[in-house]
Amino acid sequence: MASNDMADAQPDIAEDSAEVVVQKKSFKSSIVIIPPKEFWEPIQMIRKKHDKAYERWMPHVNLLYPFIADANDGQFFSEAAQDLKSALKDIQPFKVCFTKDSFKVFKRKKFCTLWLKPIVVAHPQVLGLQESMVKTFPQCNDVNKIGDHGFTPHLSLGQLKPKGYRECVDEFSKDWTDMEFTVDHVTLISRADFDDPFHVRHEVPLGSLDL
Repeated sequence: MASNDMADAQPDIAEDSAEVVVQKKSFKSSIVIIPPKEFWEPIQMIRKKHDKAYERWMPHVNLLYPFIADANDGQFFSEAAQDLKSALKDIQPFKVCFTKDSFKVFKRKKFCTLWLKPIVVAHPQVLGLQESMVKTFPQCNDVNKIGDHGFTPHLSLGQLKPKGYRECVDEFSKDWTDMEFTVDHVTLISRADFDDPFHVRHEVPLGSLDL
């Protein structure tokens, strides 16, 4: 999920009735899983010190990023939320844990990214969730093309220097208290510009039969 502030991507053109509707992908839009706020404190303590994106992003797991731009007075996001509601109606809520074993590192040349791996209780539902979303918005599959292993669900905690990162991981995991919560919705977030933090725009429930 690396939270990358980049210029908006080239537009994707979709045909809607007799009109051609331009829906840009934007690095100012995303669909995410956000942990409940009662679990934020230990996450934010690490992020505040180590994550350059601390002020811009809430704790989150990116599912589709970049996503379509929150444009046309919010119409595109409202329509996307309705499309997702239909696409996710058969995906049931599931539990996610962040434990001492969740601490992982992406190794880069100049730095390492510290992240938490969501441990899904009973079944790998988070992968099926993301696959359903890609089928609905196939142009927004960027996170599936990062690295050699495709989509890797993760919650970024910060950037560490390559030298000594193991000691940091050991220190954080030693004092970590396991957390478990239910994922019963996904969240569409966006921001007005690159100096603005992300804001919640829509929450789309999982397993909704009320269409």
